[in-house]
Amino acid sequence: MRQLIPHFILKRFEENKFEGILEASVIFIDISGFTAMTQTLMQNGEEGAEILTEIINRIFTPAIEIIYQSGGFISTFAGDAFTAIFSNTTKTQSIHASVNVVKNIMKIFKEIGLQTTRFGEFNLSIKIGISYGKVNWAILKGTKTSSYYFKGDAINNSANCEHFCGSNEIVTDSSILEFAEIKVTKIDKAGYYLVKNIDDFLKTDEIIDRSVDKNFFNFVPGSIIDSNIVGEFRNIIPCFISFEENNSMISGISKVINLSSQYGGYFNKIDFGDKGGIIIILFGAPTAQEKLVNRALDFAISLNKMSNNDFNCRIALTSGLVYAGFIGSELRGEYTALGAIVNLSARLMMRAKFGDIVVDDSIKNSTGNLYNFDFVNEASFKGFKEKISYYKLREKAEINLNNSFTNKFVGRQQELENLKSKLQPLYENKCGGVVYIDGPGGIGKTRMVNELKATLNLETISWFLMPCDEILRKSFNPIISFLKTYFHQSEHNDIAQNKKNFEDKITSLIEKTNESSLKKELIRTKSVLGAIISLFWENSLYEHLDAKGKHENKIFAVKNLIKAESRQKPVIIELDDGHWIDVDSNEFLHNLMRNTEQYPFIIISACRFNDDGKEFYFGINSLKEQRILLEYFSEESARKM
Repeated sequence: MRQLIPHFILKRFEENKFEGILEASVIFIDISGFTAMTQTLMQNGEEGAEILTEIINRIFTPAIEIIYQSGGFISTFAGDAFTAIFSNTTKTQSIHASVNVVKNIMKIFKEIGLQTTRFGEFNLSIKIGISYGKVNWAILKGTKTSSYYFKGDAINNSANCEHFCGSNEIVTDSSILEFAEIKVTKIDKAGYYLVKNIDDFLKTDEIIDRSVDKNFFNFVPGSIIDSNIVGEFRNIIPCFISFEENNSMISGISKVINLSSQYGGYFNKIDFGDKGGIIIILFGAPTAQEKLVNRALDFAISLNKMSNNDFNCRIALTSGLVYAGFIGSELRGEYTALGAIVNLSARLMMRAKFGDIVVDDSIKNSTGNLYNFDFVNEASFKGFKEKISYYKLREKAEINLNNSFTNKFVGRQQELENLKSKLQPLYENKCGGVVYIDGPGGIGKTRMVNELKATLNLETISWFLMPCDEILRKSFNPIISFLKTYFHQSEHNDIAQNKKNFEDKITSLIEKTNESSLKKELIRTKSVLGAIISLFWENSLYEHLDAKGKHENKIFAVKNLIKAESRQKPVIIELDDGHWIDVDSNEFLHNLMRNTEQYPFIIISACRFNDDGKEFYFGINSLKEQRILLEYFSEESARKM
């Protein structure tokens, strides 16, 4: 198994040590020509990916071996660059080990820098910066996965030294000179020196521990541990987050780790360098997912809402084809993404203002009308021939969740009549139970439900939409979505207006409810209904309940609202994409169906089959459940379509 986490970190995790300071020599190595090579090979499909993987192994493996033989370790990779830390017994030993490594790596690249493939020749070179000083390290524990970082003067200074390098050059600063016999030439910038020659130092020949510590699994998700793919070209969304360093940034980063997991992003790394603190999150790798753009943008919006003065950040997102896979070697590597769009995301991040989310055309043009953007600028970026337009994400648009279809309804008349017949109990003032509309994705389940709605008189029936959310499956999410619509809540309103809209609606329902027990419960649990949609009142019932009481009363409050509404006129609950239902909403369904046989409501749920091909099931055993299966069109219906 590849070693994806520094043994230094795994050992500290085992010892329950989560932060500290090192005195260390640090080298920063940047490989030039890698992005251009990646973009060229990307045009040659699977074979191009295989060739790129071979080159990565050929280039990185000997360099990493030398680092570990000399007592150092790789702290972080940054695409085609990486940082190595040497904290040997004494300052002299650390510096001698690091400069010896630098000399040997430079020798390797002069021999293998030219890579010849059947798709062309690629000339790779390196730039190396080297410095000595303090290095801070920390381990951040998340709910599902943990992360770590290294930061400090030595890391920043080694990166600064690299900026003054030409092709295949080494630059150092004064922190190294007095402890290493190296010949240098002073360059124009004060305090920086171009290394001309390095004398040999004794190698330490450290024993390389190739075992995988059990704590490895706290840092690396199973999708990477179990992956058999070494490298591939795939479409992803790289998200770069720059944040301000302050005393409370640790708690902010931990929240980002957890938030990225909720939205299905892979928390790739935290990196500190000359650009400050940066977080990289990948959407679409290592696991492909549906609604990739929605996941990434909703994550960015949620992060912005969560952020405050304790975690001030700026965010940039792009999308496109990258090389996604392992770089480095078996001894020390990382799963990451390489390619032009990754670089563009990093550069857009640096153009953004703190508090902003910026995207390129590829993101903006793929969102339809679901998000609102403002044009920012059209600018030139390093590595791109054409100017690139970028935009600020303003907000998620408020969209009418009721689907509207303009095309003719074809080939489902029999199924539609069957569905209409399931409503008969409503006209007899009885509960109609659950009706599943089964079928694979894209076969027309939602279209079928929408056609039913179009045939009904909505003045005599209440239609409540509860859409399940594939991305988050957040607690009570379909119920929250329904209640926000029911109570006329909007992000554009201030809290006073949203509270007024809530009060007007609930008061109207209470006044119309004749059943005394229902009326009392609506009055009693009014603050609980408000809390579900984030409306709170001081000294209310909700504030006096414990966690268990809050959970139970939420279920009872919504159940009583449905019961009260069904006494006014029959209720149809459209539970869209029921296969994505969260645990708490499913519990609500079970409770809703208890002792409600004489209340005229019905649940209609469009559901995909499970991964094993079987029908999805809410598991409500106490109630009659019915199914309508949508199969593929007949030849005649297909011709009509």
